[in-house]
Amino acid sequence: MSSGNPSLEAVSARQPTGPGAMPDNPALIEKLRSGDPEAVEQMVKAELPRIYNLCLRLSRNPTDADDLTQETFVHAVRALSNFKGESLVSTWLYRIAVNVWKNRVRYETRRQKSRHVSLSQARSLEPDSEPLDIPGADRPPEEWAALSDDHRLLLEAMDQLEPDDRAVLTLRDIDDKPYDEIAKVLTMNLGTLKSRISRAREKLRVIFRRLGGRAS
Repeated sequence: MSSGNPSLEAVSARQPTGPGAMPDNPALIEKLRSGDPEAVEQMVKAELPRIYNLCLRLSRNPTDADDLTQETFVHAVRALSNFKGESLVSTWLYRIAVNVWKNRVRYETRRQKSRHVSLSQARSLEPDSEPLDIPGADRPPEEWAALSDDHRLLLEAMDQLEPDDRAVLTLRDIDDKPYDEIAKVLTMNLGTLKSRISRAREKLRVIFRRLGGRAS
């Protein structure tokens, strides 16, 4: 990590682990697919903390995160019969949550006729390009008060990214998900994912600098 930015670990809070991920149990998966109430309840209890935390990191608003989490599980329950078990339940739920959030953002953007910052000056980086240090949304109030101006500008810059770019950076640079899991969540191959993350990081840098941030 370059010296111009503080370490990611210093500014991004770890997500709560909750009661534990949904077991990858074929019998339990089959019960889920059949809509068994106990299996559904077990899924919600196991995965709700993670899904809420993802929604909070994406929306940075507790009320919106509550709504997005509820909508995610509503979609999931309705789609249980289509779940083939080709990925972990948590990965499947992450995919639904990201799509629910992106649809919400696009709806709000259309409604408000927001203007996005032009990113025509963004240049491509190598797949392993270094991330900017993006604060997580799930930080105690006293830690938010201590954030530097640059970190606040970084959050403002994140708000100006397109949903697809913001999603990949949230999953990789804030949520610290491995590339292979993100690829499954977003249903893309690793090469495409790494290129997209690199482009998203550079777009973020462009906006960050325009806002007055100091990035190396």
